[in-house]
Amino acid sequence: MLRIDTRRLSIIYIGAGLIMQQKEPQIYGTQHVLDDNGQLQPYPIAQPETVDERRLALGLETLAERTRLLRADHDKVKQARDVREDHYRKSPPSS
Repeated sequence: MLRIDTRRLSIIYIGAGLIMQQKEPQIYGTQHVLDDNGQLQPYPIAQPETVDERRLALGLETLAERTRLLRADHDKVKQARDVREDHYRKSPPSS
């Protein structure tokens, strides 16, 4: 098992955010965005055919696995928000 260099990984995540701001493709597939249907998708990736090799070299999971995990988390957050909003619709907080 590879040891993950958290300092290097932090720089990669920050760099990916900056790359997104410049509307350039990312390198490691660390950033995801919502598509028109509200589904999380990886932000465009430079040389996507080799992204998993780059990710695995850093000790990260494959892009497909990371996307699956992020989607599952996103779905939980959406469900919790829907429950909360439904609760407040039925009984708004009193002032």
